[in-house]
Amino acid sequence: MIEPFPLIEISGPPRERGRQYGRQAAERIVKGRAYYGAQLDRLKLDGAAVAGLVRDYLPLIEQLEPAYVGESAESPTASRSRSRTWRCSMRSPRS
Repeated sequence: MIEPFPLIEISGPPRERGRQYGRQAAERIVKGRAYYGAQLDRLKLDGAAVAGLVRDYLPLIEQLEPAYVGESAESPTASRSRSRTWRCSMRSPRS
């Protein structure tokens, strides 16, 4: 059986919403990072290759929805792990 995705309710400014989400979704974030990390390992993409993909896709993401880039850029925590965050987001299908 597939575990349903939980409802996560957050509020406040971008940084606070990120912290709230991170606390509530911590287990799923760890699972997602492991899953996507394994996919990238299978594709033999190292940190430099992922950073290149982020640089290539970032303008397209910003053109699609500037808020996606704007909110992550406001967080100092996000800037340290942006490549990992974006690499997960880039491979997630849009609903």
